[in-house]
Amino acid sequence: MPCLARFWMAVGLVAALAPACGDDGAKPRDAGHIDGIDGGAPENACTGPSDPRLVVAPQRLVHLTKIEFVNTVGALLGDDAAVSILVDPSYSEINNQTLWRIPFLESLGETQTITGDSDSFPMLNGMAQTAAEYVLDNFEKVTGCAPATDACATDFLTALAGRAFRRRLTADETRRLTAVYEASKDQIVNGWRVTATIEQATSNGVSAILAAPQTLWRREIGDATAPAGPTPGIPLTDDELATSLAYFLTGGPPDAELLAASTAGTLRANLDAQTVRLLATPAAQKWLSTVMLVAYGLNRIYETRVDSSLFPEIAGPMLKDMHDEAKLFLEDVLWNGKLEDLLLSRTTFVNSSLASEIYGIPVPSGATPTAFVRATLPASERSGLLTNAAFITSQAGSDRESLIYRSVFINRTFLCLATESFPEELRELVNTAKSQFPVQTAQEQAAYRRGVAACYRCHRTFDAYGLALDGYDNIGRYRTTVTLADGRVAPVDAHSTLPTVVFGDRENKDAISLAQALAGSDLFPACVARDVLQHAMAELTAYVDAPSPPGAMAEEMGEPSPAGCAVRDVMERYASARGQSFADVVRAIVASPAFQLRTPDPAGTAAPADAGEPTDTTDASPDGDVPDAGVPDGGAGGAPPAPDVLTTLVLRQAVLGFALEEIARMRATVPPSGQGRLDLHTQAIESATSTIVNSIRNVGPPPAN
Repeated sequence: MPCLARFWMAVGLVAALAPACGDDGAKPRDAGHIDGIDGGAPENACTGPSDPRLVVAPQRLVHLTKIEFVNTVGALLGDDAAVSILVDPSYSEINNQTLWRIPFLESLGETQTITGDSDSFPMLNGMAQTAAEYVLDNFEKVTGCAPATDACATDFLTALAGRAFRRRLTADETRRLTAVYEASKDQIVNGWRVTATIEQATSNGVSAILAAPQTLWRREIGDATAPAGPTPGIPLTDDELATSLAYFLTGGPPDAELLAASTAGTLRANLDAQTVRLLATPAAQKWLSTVMLVAYGLNRIYETRVDSSLFPEIAGPMLKDMHDEAKLFLEDVLWNGKLEDLLLSRTTFVNSSLASEIYGIPVPSGATPTAFVRATLPASERSGLLTNAAFITSQAGSDRESLIYRSVFINRTFLCLATESFPEELRELVNTAKSQFPVQTAQEQAAYRRGVAACYRCHRTFDAYGLALDGYDNIGRYRTTVTLADGRVAPVDAHSTLPTVVFGDRENKDAISLAQALAGSDLFPACVARDVLQHAMAELTAYVDAPSPPGAMAEEMGEPSPAGCAVRDVMERYASARGQSFADVVRAIVASPAFQLRTPDPAGTAAPADAGEPTDTTDASPDGDVPDAGVPDGGAGGAPPAPDVLTTLVLRQAVLGFALEEIARMRATVPPSGQGRLDLHTQAIESATSTIVNSIRNVGPPPAN
């Protein structure tokens, strides 16, 4: 795997941003100012609209993340239904944003949905069951069925399934779903009559819908017969496009207007208008603000290395205050400002603690320990995220600021440029250098590396960024002196010469001038576009290269600079539309081939959704059917009513059986590359089904009269 790819596999992971120092023997880079991302290495330069690298995702199935599933439940059944899952101790980690990464399927606890961890699918099925129990307990509120009738219940389930599956149901799907409801109401199992009320049967139908593969998997197969334009690729169908757009922008399923457009076949012609509409909704603004919070690593402020015994200010609620300020800052800038304001804005939101203890400004009127108010920070001290307390604290050392952590993180976060960890053969040299850090200023550390060729070859590409932040301590407080471990007090010296490859050896004074330089680089909006496009692609199997100027670290490591064709295309659209805002970047992404097209599976395409009956579903119950299972009402005379435990097991078996049969049907519509994911899903459900079947057997038949 290329070194740049190895770096990006750890997107959002501070641990991946290890101290870097290396000498790979590469020739010195050509000098000269690189004005943004135009041009590129000739051997891999992008070739325009016909370049196949404009499409980064293959035909595929994409699994909902756990938080997307919760959001889906909230959209379908109401916010209280989603809360019923989040408050369940079994699912306490779902809403822990510290674990989230970009793309979200790379979050801690989510990778099992790709690798087939045995806990992933059962957890989602369990969450579906929790939501179904909420429906049972709140039947009239959720369904509107008063009184409860079979007709109202089945109408509710049919409408719910259409929204959950994110398309119009086929007649066969409606029939199969109704059969689950009817079987839940009355059947004979092991000689017992298993019955359920309308409310119970409806709840079981809800569980079947939420656990169905049509809900849990996002199809991105496309229509191979549709015209794709000049870019090679298969266009997503309108239904698939609606689903991709909704989960990209809101983290949840399409709303009624988006579904109506996809059903009518008018979505593609009105895609930008639908994007603009959704971007104006609170759901999209909240979700995409969270995406950027995660992209900038600010969700991990609680994992800071800062030693609270040395910085007692963070021992209380200060880390939460920093997190909340960063969140409010992003929400304001992303939706009310220009893209460059991420780096240039001095407007933020502070409570009394942040104002007095971190930013050193008078407490604004209305600010309290729990109330945040808008404030303007000093122009000589603050500029956007670069000097934000959460941003600085998240990259701090335990007892003192880390020049290298700061430098590497700025390089990655705002320019999307990679940095390699130092080679193992330099470990002794690195350890010797690190031993001197406590008694050295940042300038002295950088000067040492300039004198060691093996270190300077790498560090010259990023050390200057960390030097610019010398005027800020471990928790983001502005300072004019630095106290070293030996007691020496040194004046802050934040000047530096910015890297040749990006800034042409531009002299830099401090963090304020660095923020201005970063905001003025074409690499900054391209980096934002890269991170947001990677989020849209959902997982790293659809990896998005960032464009890198010739002479960047990739070439230092013996590789050509990444072309980043998909991101270049987005930035061309952004520029041609005279884009200035974050919303303009999002609109350019939605208009791009990367978002709308998929590369064909080399082994062939697939049939339309719900292609018909499965060829074989005889193994839906791994250990064989339970004796007398599924005999309809009237087929067993005076069978006694089943005990509650048996009723629960039988209803659950019906849900899993429905899921297995739907997966079998889905197989006919999925390219070969997607079959493995369905295999994992099938194995997990078969395992759960086997356990239930054995438990049903253990109940045994009713006693003889």
